[in-house]
Amino acid sequence: MQNDGYPVSGNDRADRIFFSQKILSATTNKAPKMKKYEFLLLHPTRQLLLWLLFTVLLFSACTPAPDKHSASDRPTPDGMVLIPAGTLQMGGDNSQADNDEYPKHPVEIRAFWMDETEVTNRQFDAFVRSTGYVTIAERPLVWEELAKDLPPGTPPPPDSILQPGALVFKKTDTPVSYDDPSQWWEWVIGANWRHPEGPGSSIAGREDHPAVQIAW
Repeated sequence: MQNDGYPVSGNDRADRIFFSQKILSATTNKAPKMKKYEFLLLHPTRQLLLWLLFTVLLFSACTPAPDKHSASDRPTPDGMVLIPAGTLQMGGDNSQADNDEYPKHPVEIRAFWMDETEVTNRQFDAFVRSTGYVTIAERPLVWEELAKDLPPGTPPPPDSILQPGALVFKKTDTPVSYDDPSQWWEWVIGANWRHPEGPGSSIAGREDHPAVQIAW
């Protein structure tokens, strides 16, 4: 089929643009400048190629890249163990859970490494020396900050108690009610990771014991 000397393939405007470009390129060595987005009206063959290229790029972008840093593919560092990948049931399923913990749902966990032991006093001491980190138990207490995590209207404790410290476990002589944690925890001013049981206690001789009295 012919139309004004141009072959027509069913997309007349696309064919005219395509062949006009060919003619001008051959006679002037200069391709015509197309309007914005006019390249989308190119010859149907080019339209198909562009569509295929776009599809390939789209699927490539949507395909998860392989994990080049998977823990299971690398040597295990000294002092650590590999925890294999698995599925975790995350969330609440009973009345003890908070509202934001529902619903319980499966979560895929990738393999990861974990230290063979807890962080020791020796390791934590090296960390503090290199960074200057000060634990919460060693920082001054600000009642306004503490009150944010307490029920509204909670009265502040006396200043003599509102001092840096930590809770220290105390063994009971008899069974106690689980409803009152104060039966086995005692607030001790001056207790921190260097003095786990409070002033007068020390980690000397316990360098390889787990570091305690640390919060975040």
